[in-house]
Amino acid sequence: MIRNIKTINYSLLSLFLVVISITCTVSCGEDYSSPLKGIVIDKQTFETGTNNKTVSIGTKDISKCTITSSAVWCSASIQGSSVVINVQPNETYEERQATITLTDPEDATTLSFSVVQKQNDAILIDNKSYTIPEDGGEVKIDVQSNVAYEVEIPSDADWLKKVSTRSLTSSSVVLRASKNESGDEREAKVTFVYKDTGVKTQVTISQGFTPYLEIDKDEILLDVNGGKFSIAVSTNTDIDIVRDDSWVYIQDRTDEKGFSFVQNFYVEPISSSRSTTITFRCSNTKWGLSKKVVLKQTVRFYIDDKNVTLGVGEKKNLKLVNETGKDVTWMSWNPTVATVDSKGKLTGISEGSARISVMTKDGSHSDEISVKVELRKEVDMNNISKEITLYEIGTGVVYGDRFASYIDFSITNNSKCNIEIKNMNAYSSSGNSFHNKSESINLPSGSSVDYEVVKIQDHTDYLENYFLDNTFYLKIIYINKSNMQYYTKKVRFYKSSWAETRYTIQDISD
Repeated sequence: MIRNIKTINYSLLSLFLVVISITCTVSCGEDYSSPLKGIVIDKQTFETGTNNKTVSIGTKDISKCTITSSAVWCSASIQGSSVVINVQPNETYEERQATITLTDPEDATTLSFSVVQKQNDAILIDNKSYTIPEDGGEVKIDVQSNVAYEVEIPSDADWLKKVSTRSLTSSSVVLRASKNESGDEREAKVTFVYKDTGVKTQVTISQGFTPYLEIDKDEILLDVNGGKFSIAVSTNTDIDIVRDDSWVYIQDRTDEKGFSFVQNFYVEPISSSRSTTITFRCSNTKWGLSKKVVLKQTVRFYIDDKNVTLGVGEKKNLKLVNETGKDVTWMSWNPTVATVDSKGKLTGISEGSARISVMTKDGSHSDEISVKVELRKEVDMNNISKEITLYEIGTGVVYGDRFASYIDFSITNNSKCNIEIKNMNAYSSSGNSFHNKSESINLPSGSSVDYEVVKIQDHTDYLENYFLDNTFYLKIIYINKSNMQYYTKKVRFYKSSWAETRYTIQDISD
């Protein structure tokens, strides 16, 4: 009986404890509040590189909560009342986003917020080097970018300009280069930059260059006196001048236009011949471009008569250019045909050819020519006369103690013969001579001479006596030096009245 009572008591006690436990459990579930409730977390933004950030949830412990991320590049963990977020570098060129979710296992309360990581700013250009022709032109640079970039051209590359375009996209940049007149190849580093973050890339723009060099002469001949001379240089680059010998003096440059110029030089007088070379070359030796001028300074010594032909008995003074200042000796190698005296006067002796030479007495310089002597046929007198022409130059009157009037005219020998005028006789229509003079005027073939006929009268005569008549005559007596015969030419000077100022000249030779 007692055992049964104890059993009943134990059963009642167990039932009481169960009721208390159930009551406590129900009471406790109704009072629980999740630490995530009422919490709002703003969007978390990260830069493109590796980053971590701690976000405080509040003062409540959330260590029993779970946490997940929607993206593998973004991870998160719980430390006490905070969330630690880690992001990997964003190597893409677009912004990306992940969602972090916290869950309270007690009551399944959740809390979510966004994580955003910025894109990798980039300016991409596949080709980093461009070449523009020497004459200038444009180059198009294809650009891929996710930022608003700027194009920076170096300040010293003023030959390169950015061209404004109206394309629908900003995926290309056009640069224009002017003609390369710099004298060398050139290049510029053009920078594409996003100034907000400093992201940039560079391309190299190169422009070729073709040098040219021209000079206006390749040989210069100077005489014994030397002096100044010039060489015109046409080029598009810097030029150096190199002398082989110091006796060539480089002077100033004139007419400078761009790189082209006229270079002046000076050479002193000499006593003996010499030669040298002047070289013009590009300062930049990589071009390997040069021009040479041969300079010769000579003491000239030569007979300035070539292919001499004269008749038997005819004489001719040979012209010698002698810059040596030395005495010379003339010689004929065939004196039976032609002779030459110490002054260089040549005389035809007989038909044939002769070699005439001249040499300085010290033997340092010499020259020679060939002379042909021929028997010339006698030329008809009238034909020669017709080929000797007169042309009036002017008339005038001179007043003084004795009154005079005069006429100037030119006499030309158009014949193939050399002549010598021996006498000039001017006379009136009545035959009275007023100008009769013996002369010795040499008139070689093709040459001319000016002559003046003067009428002089005593001042006691009537006024009209000292004026030249409206008509008067002139007789010219001359020698044909080919056959040493005398000939005569007659001309008439006339005008219609005293008022006329010029005469007409008429040939009246027989």
